Amino acid sequence: MTRRRTIKRWLKVGFGLAILALIVRFAIGLDWRLLALRMRTADPPMVAATAVLLFMRLLSWHFRWSVTLHQAGDTTPPVRRFAILLASVMANHVLPSMRLAGGLLRARYVARGVLGFGQSYATVLFDTTLHHATSGIFTWLTLVGATWVLGYHLPALGVLTAGIVVLAYVVRRLRRDDPLEGIVARYLRRLQRPGGRLGSLVHRGRGLVSMIRLLAGRRVLWWQVPAYSVLWMVTSVGAQWAIFYALDVEVGFWVAAASIGLGVLATVLTQTPGGVGSTEAAMVAAYAAFGIDQVDALAGTLLYRGLHYLLVLFLGAPSLLWCELASHRSAPAGE
Repeated sequence: MTRRRTIKRWLKVGFGLAILALIVRFAIGLDWRLLALRMRTADPPMVAATAVLLFMRLLSWHFRWSVTLHQAGDTTPPVRRFAILLASVMANHVLPSMRLAGGLLRARYVARGVLGFGQSYATVLFDTTLHHATSGIFTWLTLVGATWVLGYHLPALGVLTAGIVVLAYVVRRLRRDDPLEGIVARYLRRLQRPGGRLGSLVHRGRGLVSMIRLLAGRRVLWWQVPAYSVLWMVTSVGAQWAIFYALDVEVGFWVAAASIGLGVLATVLTQTPGGVGSTEAAMVAAYAAFGIDQVDALAGTLLYRGLHYLLVLFLGAPSLLWCELASHRSAPAGE
């Protein structure tokens, strides 16, 4: 077990160093004045359309989590749920603990209602796990599609075969006795280890496993959550396509989808807050590999990600303030 953790840690370090090397390489060899001029050529209406699509992406996340909360019996009003989600997204972008911080905020604010903290956090874990699984499959399929459409048939078949092998391994692991409880138990033990990010979660997590079991037993969630995850990915691709269209750069659906998927993968593997740096580097490298001009790839990626960060800041900051004030007002006396 120790060896496995060591290998995973070094793989993350290696991937992070590779991303850092890409960032340095692009930064050194780039004409920043030319990049600034290229970004200014973007068509304003299409930039506005990109912002709308990115907002729709946040809405799809809100609906995705809401169907899980509904099955869990939560009664938090929809507007407050959306504000809680926006506050958590901003926390993920400014705190170094990446997804853990936002997830805990979501659980904390929802726990002011019917659900306890452990039950609330279970909805976050269930939502996040299914989303990552869906986006991983989406990235795999789009990578296969992009390489095939561009004429790289052998690499496409290689990626397809590798993905099938990984899926077979995962399915085999999930068929073991009581896999769900084992996964949750390992996650909680990891938090409880010396140096773990939040060992106290284990002690506050009463009802967590039972709630995940309840959610896993609701068959409707096994298609609703992935469907909203696909919508999240499609709006992401649409927003990226709109930015390239604004720059008058032809980028196909498969290429944009594969590049965004690789950016999401870089975020998960490097665990930088909000994917800052790693996501952009992975996306630009992917576009360059698919034959997009480096300046165009950087301009499109930075405009896309820049609009994302602006939405996160201007929607997340007031949402976090509102949730904090409402939380303090509704807190029981003596808490």
